[in-house]
Amino acid sequence: MKSFINIIIAALLLAGTAHAGLWESEIGNAADDTAYDATSWNDNDDAATKNALRDKIETLGSSTMGAWGASSEITLGAGGIAALPGQAYFTIDTFADAASDDMVQITGLDVGDEIIIGPNNGARTVVAKNGANMALCDGADFIMNNTSDRLKLQCVSAGVVAEITRSSGGN
Repeated sequence: MKSFINIIIAALLLAGTAHAGLWESEIGNAADDTAYDATSWNDNDDAATKNALRDKIETLGSSTMGAWGASSEITLGAGGIAALPGQAYFTIDTFADAASDDMVQITGLDVGDEIIIGPNNGARTVVAKNGANMALCDGADFIMNNTSDRLKLQCVSAGVVAEITRSSGGN
């Protein structure tokens, strides 16, 4: 039985080698197994191997924004916040610990970046204001007064974010 299995394995290996040789002779070259980079992905007409595609897909999530690690606290100033490079989850506090503060703009993002924000303190209300720099769903402001409230936004153009989703934790 063991010798029969060895014969089958040898036959399969020979067939695979013959098939690979036929493939290369018919096509000219085997598909390149090099992962595409930022300069070659869009304009490349070569056949992509599963390894090249996998390598590209694995790098898609490695941008500077979008990693949902521990939150970073940012205090509102002049109606806005500046997102910190390499971070994407922020808790927002009011200026000088005021009872309520409006947020009208988020800067420091590149087009396509996504962030999640929520209030830092449930006793202080942060109001995300719909307007020229923040396109919120249905044109409705979002009052965040519970530490479980969340607002997910994406930068759609320089200095402009659009709401993806919101979650109200209560109150």
